[in-house]
Amino acid sequence: MKSPNDLSAALAASLDHASDEGFGTGAAPSDAEAERCGILVRVTPELRRELKIAAATGGTTVQALLLKAIVAVLEEPRSAPKP
Repeated sequence: MKSPNDLSAALAASLDHASDEGFGTGAAPSDAEAERCGILVRVTPELRRELKIAAATGGTTVQALLLKAIVAVLEEPRSAPKP
Protein backbone atom coordinates (compact mmCIF):
# COMPACT_ATOMS: atom_id res chain seq x y z
CA MET A 1 0.00 0.00 0.00
CA LYS A 2 1.22 3.49 -0.78
CA SER A 3 1.89 5.84 2.10
CA PRO A 4 0.08 9.18 2.41
CA ASN A 5 3.37 10.85 1.43
CA ASP A 6 3.30 9.02 -1.92
CA LEU A 7 -0.29 10.17 -2.43
CA SER A 8 0.64 13.72 -1.50
CA ALA A 9 3.45 13.61 -4.05
CA ALA A 10 1.05 12.34 -6.71
CA LEU A 11 -1.42 15.08 -5.87
CA ALA A 12 1.30 17.72 -6.02
CA ALA A 13 2.54 16.37 -9.36
CA SER A 14 -0.96 16.46 -10.82
CA LEU A 15 -1.50 20.03 -9.64
CA ASP A 16 1.87 21.19 -10.96
CA HIS A 17 1.25 19.77 -14.43
CA ALA A 18 -2.51 20.33 -14.80
CA SER A 19 -3.79 22.33 -17.75
CA ASP A 20 -7.31 23.38 -18.66
CA GLU A 21 -7.90 20.01 -20.30
CA GLY A 22 -6.24 18.07 -17.49
CA PHE A 23 -3.68 16.44 -19.80
CA GLY A 24 -0.63 18.19 -18.40
CA THR A 25 1.78 20.57 -20.03
CA GLY A 26 3.41 18.14 -22.43
CA ALA A 27 6.75 18.51 -20.65
CA ALA A 28 8.85 15.47 -19.88
CA PRO A 29 7.38 13.54 -16.94
CA SER A 30 9.06 13.90 -13.57
CA ASP A 31 10.31 10.89 -11.61
CA ALA A 32 7.12 10.95 -9.49
CA GLU A 33 4.93 10.89 -12.62
CA ALA A 34 6.96 8.14 -14.28
CA GLU A 35 6.18 5.80 -11.38
CA ARG A 36 2.43 6.52 -11.34
CA CYS A 37 -0.15 4.19 -12.82
CA GLY A 38 -3.77 4.70 -13.76
CA ILE A 39 -7.02 3.62 -12.16
CA LEU A 40 -10.20 3.60 -14.19
CA VAL A 41 -13.27 4.89 -12.39
CA ARG A 42 -16.60 4.39 -14.15
CA VAL A 43 -19.33 6.84 -13.16
CA THR A 44 -22.71 7.85 -14.48
CA PRO A 45 -22.89 10.81 -16.86
CA GLU A 46 -24.65 12.79 -14.12
CA LEU A 47 -21.88 12.15 -11.58
CA ARG A 48 -19.22 12.97 -14.19
CA ARG A 49 -20.93 16.30 -14.82
CA GLU A 50 -21.10 17.01 -11.06
CA LEU A 51 -17.40 16.21 -10.69
CA LYS A 52 -16.50 18.52 -13.58
CA ILE A 53 -18.60 21.33 -12.07
CA ALA A 54 -17.05 20.79 -8.62
CA ALA A 55 -13.55 20.86 -10.11
CA ALA A 56 -14.26 24.01 -12.12
CA THR A 57 -15.83 25.71 -9.10
CA GLY A 58 -12.77 24.83 -7.03
CA GLY A 59 -10.36 25.98 -9.73
CA THR A 60 -8.83 22.52 -10.12
CA THR A 61 -9.09 19.42 -12.28
CA VAL A 62 -11.20 16.29 -11.83
CA GLN A 63 -7.92 14.35 -11.48
CA ALA A 64 -6.77 16.53 -8.57
CA LEU A 65 -10.23 16.42 -7.00
CA LEU A 66 -10.28 12.62 -7.07
CA LEU A 67 -6.74 12.40 -5.71
CA LYS A 68 -7.78 14.61 -2.78
CA ALA A 69 -10.73 12.30 -2.13
CA ILE A 70 -8.47 9.22 -2.19
CA VAL A 71 -6.02 10.85 0.23
CA ALA A 72 -8.89 11.79 2.57
CA VAL A 73 -10.21 8.22 2.62
CA LEU A 74 -6.78 6.67 3.19
CA GLU A 75 -5.96 9.11 6.01
CA GLU A 76 -9.11 8.18 7.96
CA PRO A 77 -8.43 6.08 11.03
CA ARG A 78 -9.18 2.47 10.25
CA SER A 79 -11.46 0.53 12.54
CA ALA A 80 -10.34 -2.80 13.95
CA PRO A 81 -11.33 -5.81 11.81
CA LYS A 82 -14.39 -7.66 13.04
CA PRO A 83 -13.74 -11.16 14.37
